Amino acid sequence: MQHPQVKKLFSQQAAYYAPPDQTAKNSPLIDLFLKSSHKFSCKKVRVCEFGGAGGILLNELIKKSKLSIEAYNAEIVDDYEHRQVLKKIKFFRSSILKSKFASHSFDCLIIRDVL
Repeated sequence: MQHPQVKKLFSQQAAYYAPPDQTAKNSPLIDLFLKSSHKFSCKKVRVCEFGGAGGILLNELIKKSKLSIEAYNAEIVDDYEHRQVLKKIKFFRSSILKSKFASHSFDCLIIRDVL
């Protein structure tokens, strides 16, 4: 449970960080994923980003990859659920410290900008 003032601050931050930003679109993680994609043997690659905000990086992976990607965004800020840039990104309110996911749920984890 978040303190009301913390929740308010997160809500304000969500409004600021939700619009597409160039750092996510041009992230070196996208190139790394694309160059490593031949290592995935499954038909559908399950990718989860912890702290994915509005899903901008996941959206870029989906757009640029030739693989079929099932994208998950695990985020502690509720407001991002309604700010996902792509409806097919599955949003979960979850903390990296108390994840709701079982071991081996994903083929790829992205953890960036997580404090």
